[in-house]
Amino acid sequence: MTFDIGGVIGLVIVVGVFGFTAGRWLAPILFRYVRLPRLAREHGWLVKTRGAWGRQPADLPGSGSADWAHSLPEMECEFLGTYRHQPVHGIEIAVRRRTFDAVYENWTTKVRRYSVVTVATSARPFGGFHAGGGGRAFTGDARAFYPDFLDWARNRRPEQREPLAQEGPGLRSVSWQGRLTRQRVLHSLDQLTGARTWG
Repeated sequence: MTFDIGGVIGLVIVVGVFGFTAGRWLAPILFRYVRLPRLAREHGWLVKTRGAWGRQPADLPGSGSADWAHSLPEMECEFLGTYRHQPVHGIEIAVRRRTFDAVYENWTTKVRRYSVVTVATSARPFGGFHAGGGGRAFTGDARAFYPDFLDWARNRRPEQREPLAQEGPGLRSVSWQGRLTRQRVLHSLDQLTGARTWG
């Protein structure tokens, strides 16, 4: 009986490449449909995901009138709730751009993903613009802050993969180009709520 070491090495390489490719393809699906819902259950958050063939509306209703039933048009997955007694929100969006390649005479679609994790630092984000001038209870239902979170997240699309910290009127966020992951969500929330230092 002969032993072909070259064939074994080739098989190991093929299996390794296939496993790596399948893992990269499956990881976002597992996060969206298994890990994020589990994380949401652990913390009592609301969560929603884009269906496999679902399409989001072209735009949101008038400023401040969006509720949890609405989403940013390019939303992939989203959570809303409280963390360390502060209202928090996280969203991953996928911006799809179709371009025509004149050389190969075909259309291609490029997808760029952005993630934003936000915490409300005031009972009146944007000066109470979405609350009719009134404040909201910090320990109450985080859905009252949802219009603020959506308006904030729609303008957070950094051109870098490294997390970018930003602060505005009553809101603080970390955003990056890329997907949401359990580790990045929890790390960002710890930073935003002061349980972890920046850096």
